[in-house]
Amino acid sequence: MIQLSLGHVLIPLLKGVLYQKDSEMLWQALLNMRHGVQEYVDVLGLECVVDETEGYAFLRQKQCVEIECDEDTGECLPLPKLIPSRPLGFTMSVLCLLLRKRLIEQDAEGGEVRTIVKHEQLIDTATVYLKAKYNEAKLIDHLETNISRLIDLGLLRPLKNAPQVYDICRIIKALVDADWVQNLNMRLQEYQDATIS
Repeated sequence: MIQLSLGHVLIPLLKGVLYQKDSEMLWQALLNMRHGVQEYVDVLGLECVVDETEGYAFLRQKQCVEIECDEDTGECLPLPKLIPSRPLGFTMSVLCLLLRKRLIEQDAEGGEVRTIVKHEQLIDTATVYLKAKYNEAKLIDHLETNISRLIDLGLLRPLKNAPQVYDICRIIKALVDADWVQNLNMRLQEYQDATIS
C-alpha cells in the first residue's frame, strides 16, 4: 500500500479545500496525520479545520496570531497573514445566502447527499434581490461573473455531463454560518423594503 507523506497532505490543503470524495486515500492520510499537519501549519499562524461529517478540510488564519517579541529591543512583530480575508460584495453575499439556504432545505428533506442547483434557478432567484440595481442585460452579466467566481472559490462545481448544473460544495456551511445568514436576511429585507417604497 502507498504511504503518503506529510507533504502529500499539506500541499493540497495549502492550495484550497480538500474533499473526502475527491480522494479517499488523501483524506485518510489527513486524518492519520492530523496532529502533524496542525503542528506544521501552527508555525504559519494557520489552523486546520476538518469536518469529518461533511467530508472536507481547509486551512484558515488563526484569530489570535502569536506576536514575536525581541528580547533586546522589546519590539514586537505580529505574524503576517498568509491567507487574506476578502469581504464579499453584495451580489456574492446574496448568491452565498441562496446556496446556503438550498443546503439547509436539502438537509431538512434528507435523502440526497449532493445538493444540486441549476444555473437558471440561481439566476432567477438572485434576480429578485438585485433587479432594482441593474438593467436586465447588465444584471445577467453581473450574475454570470459572480457565479464564475463561486466556481473558482470552490463553492460550486459544475457537473461533468451538465455544465449548467452545479453541485453546491458543503464547505459553504463553514463559511456561511447561521448568524451570517440571519444578518444578511435582515439586510436583504431592508433592501427590498427600500426598493419597493
